Amino acid sequence: MPNKAAFSDRSWQERETILGDPAERAFSGWANRQGLGHVKYGLSRPPVDMRRLPAFIRYTPDFLTDNGLYEVQGCGHDQTFKFKHDKLWAISNWDDHHAVAWFLWNQPADLEAVIGHPTLLRLCYDNQGLYRHDGMFDGTKPYATVTWEALMQVT
Repeated sequence: MPNKAAFSDRSWQERETILGDPAERAFSGWANRQGLGHVKYGLSRPPVDMRRLPAFIRYTPDFLTDNGLYEVQGCGHDQTFKFKHDKLWAISNWDDHHAVAWFLWNQPADLEAVIGHPTLLRLCYDNQGLYRHDGMFDGTKPYATVTWEALMQVT
């Protein structure tokens, strides 16, 4: 019987078997419909200890396309995207070299949005220009949240 728990509440072993696969399939379908050439670029469960890699390597964008790099992320039933601070930092560094856009997939509604990295960052900043601290992954990784509703107001 499938696990009905929220993805974030599942064990690491269970999450690892899924990770971003559904969102990446949604991206490939979207890119094909757009006639956008694309190739898998980032790391997908490599046989190395990811914790030992620097964030810049660990968070290599998921796809290389005709018009830049794409990082792919999905949200679940809470309609909220959670962006790890170290991932935002790493993607900012990638964006300095080659434009990065985010493909954000709302899995329950089967809807997508595409947003440039600088615009996404603005949604993740607090009034002092720092990343908002909205929660922690695994008690160690701070993240900022962006709701689907907020995202729709800027795309």
